[in-house]
Amino acid sequence: MGSLFLVFLILLVDDGLHARGSIDTELSFDQNYEVIWGDDHVVSLNQGKEIQLTMDNSSGSGFGSKMTYGSGLFHLRIKVPDRNSAGVVTAYYMAKGIESKEFTFGLTPQQIFTITEFFGTNIKLCKTHASSNILLFYVDNIPIRVYKNKSNIGVGYPSKPMQIQATLWDGDSWATNGVLVPIMQLSGAGIVVAAARTDKKLGEFGRISAPNPELRELVVFLYEEGEEEINLKEKPLASLQLTQFGCGSLALASHYNHCILDGIAVRDFEVNLAALTRGDDLIIVPNADRTLLRAQNPPKIKHPHFEYSKSTGIENLFTIRGTSGINARQSLEENQIHVLYLSPQKIGSFKKKALKNSNLKNSTTFQVIAAKIWKARSIATKMPEDTVSTMLFPVDVRKRIVPELPDGFAGNALVPGFARATVRELMELDDACHIRKVQEGIERLDDEYIKSGIDWLEVNRGVPCRDDSFSLVAWWRLGLEEQLFAWGKLKCATPLAVKPGLVMLLPGAQDEGGLSICLNLPEDQMQEFCRIMLEI
Repeated sequence: MGSLFLVFLILLVDDGLHARGSIDTELSFDQNYEVIWGDDHVVSLNQGKEIQLTMDNSSGSGFGSKMTYGSGLFHLRIKVPDRNSAGVVTAYYMAKGIESKEFTFGLTPQQIFTITEFFGTNIKLCKTHASSNILLFYVDNIPIRVYKNKSNIGVGYPSKPMQIQATLWDGDSWATNGVLVPIMQLSGAGIVVAAARTDKKLGEFGRISAPNPELRELVVFLYEEGEEEINLKEKPLASLQLTQFGCGSLALASHYNHCILDGIAVRDFEVNLAALTRGDDLIIVPNADRTLLRAQNPPKIKHPHFEYSKSTGIENLFTIRGTSGINARQSLEENQIHVLYLSPQKIGSFKKKALKNSNLKNSTTFQVIAAKIWKARSIATKMPEDTVSTMLFPVDVRKRIVPELPDGFAGNALVPGFARATVRELMELDDACHIRKVQEGIERLDDEYIKSGIDWLEVNRGVPCRDDSFSLVAWWRLGLEEQLFAWGKLKCATPLAVKPGLVMLLPGAQDEGGLSICLNLPEDQMQEFCRIMLEI
């Protein structure tokens, strides 16, 4: 448990224990109870009439009655943690000595009674009635457990006087019944952190090298219904969920606000996170000075900016990009996330063809694959031939702008490069022409163009191009798989979802190399996309 949970246990001792029959609320804790473990986690309050138990990473705590009882009526008022506290057991015991516990009434989210009654700050009255024939547990005077004496048929029943005990302890190893539940949840200062555990093995989640629906379980405590409609100011800067599988493997899921952090800054953050888990110092000192990318005053817009669209004033910055005018159907029921793998040999053949009989002097893997994806997707989605298709691709401008951004810049320094052509041009011209347009989209991003674009956004409050466009993200170049955590080296890093207006380039399997193209299209469009992509 990474956070400190506090529980207030307010004692009201039934004077039936003293053969009087009325409740005396003036009795102090020390008169009838004593601490049985976790002495330094027990605090006396209200002149000794209340006891506060605490639990942290080192210990829980508990107390028990000084005497044992064969019968009686016992009251305990309990205030439990005011948050989802799966695995934190607030227990009220009837026990034969400290070691041999016979009957336990535990307040955990996985008990069969309605545990939601115990969330928040409500104080609940827990009552036990014990005799030689029956033992009852009550909550707010409602009986929730009844144990009858069936010892005549071999069912265990206390035959000796019992001690009253109350404890607070970490029961996460059993109390969550093996389902995926949060064992820690922290929020504050814009950061959400959740830790979870599941009995499922990593292999039961299917393919982990690309998005699949099973992996959604790894962000179940980070996702909120209607999240797409949440105002930007209300969204956390980052959310993390660490999940431990039944086989011992771990998954770290992260959700970042890309208006705040780009992929490079996220990678730097995870480099530092990995170092901290190993007990090392920060490797990259973050620099969050966003003023380095502020607009000029007055604005100096010197270029047309086809990579942006003017805002309509109604869209959310987190809505799907590139949906206007595109025939890629948006129904989540129809569309599926597909992956097309390109081997190193296939990529080599594409590059060889592009350089043969053309004026291209050189080309990178990204430029060649991006050009083919642009052509294949535009045709497969049945865009009209006279439509201008725009492909966006984020470019890191940290070293392109003057002055250069400092190492460790913790912001968003990605500017969309773009390539534009009519669908007819994509169909009729050779691949070298499309590659050259991709290269031009990167080359135009000099200091003047970048600052012109920043000023354009300041004046127009625009968004990335929404008309007949899609975005291509080279995820494989981030190097997320290279991080070494205290728990071991990453096996793979993969996005959990790919929206229809997005295409992602993922690394191939570690022992195979190559690239995987991940995109969201209906089945018939995906078949056409694959046919065009694999043409040489």
